Amino acid sequence: MSDSGLSRKRIIGIKAWLMLGLLSGLLTMFVMGRFDNIDYRNSDNLNILRLKHSGEFDALDMLFVGSSLVYNSIDPEIFSARGISIYNLGSPSAGPLFYRLITEDYLAAVKAPPKRILMHIDRVTFSPVVDNWREYRVHRYLNTPLSNEALVLRFGTYADYPKLFYNSAEMGLRNLVRWITGYYASADRPDLNRGFQVSSEVMDQEVIKKQEPYMLPLRKAVFDPAKAGYLLAYLEDLRARGFDVALFELPTNLLPTYFSEAYEADYTRFKTVLGREGFVVIPNDLELASEFYRNIDHLNARGAKVLSRALLDTLVNL
Repeated sequence: MSDSGLSRKRIIGIKAWLMLGLLSGLLTMFVMGRFDNIDYRNSDNLNILRLKHSGEFDALDMLFVGSSLVYNSIDPEIFSARGISIYNLGSPSAGPLFYRLITEDYLAAVKAPPKRILMHIDRVTFSPVVDNWREYRVHRYLNTPLSNEALVLRFGTYADYPKLFYNSAEMGLRNLVRWITGYYASADRPDLNRGFQVSSEVMDQEVIKKQEPYMLPLRKAVFDPAKAGYLLAYLEDLRARGFDVALFELPTNLLPTYFSEAYEADYTRFKTVLGREGFVVIPNDLELASEFYRNIDHLNARGAKVLSRALLDTLVNL
């Protein structure tokens, strides 16, 4: 056999081994990714536990769904003092797609559905920063976790899959190492407080300075009609299934100052559409001083109590 023939065979052999190595590596990463959510068993992260254990709270009077603004704002003690049971299903970066995912997971997990579902909306709800699957892997910590593959097929977020795949493999490896070394052995589950996350922090100029770089891109944000349409379709679906659903706004401190006039106009028009379609939108008409906020847009514990009392008074009269 000629030298050229041997060289071609060597090249083919090398390519085959490289391909086998690549496939083996991807398969290993895929298997590792199956363990990316086992940390919930001993986690003290309320953003994980709030989702994973939400199914333990059924037959509610009210279920609150929304972003991190919600889990910092709705104080269950205020409601329970009036004999009203609630659960706070707020989740970081939540927008219309997250809303549907976590709400449907909750409804499938409980025996008795809530009497009323209340969904939070504000300007951010329809902006590019929400529903960030790559950074907030809420689908992996549901009562019934959703795989990355099932997620991208359901929502069509195919461009997110490589990052989701890598993140799951990395997290899975970390979880396995911690499990083997006994890292998870003695952790106790913290009190869920019905999903409410208490903050005693008070906003000051230093807080604004740290948070503002994350807020400035919102000045160039464009209101997303696809997100608005998705939310409206989901609200109509819930109503058709017999659920009492309403929407509410929250005090957001300095947040409105980061959006353009055009964005504000689009957001206002969409609220008009919601009203025209028969959905109640409880407006934010509560003005609070800076000491009631922990940062640019989130309430602290004092603010949450004031807001919860005012919101409850409105809700009982709906």
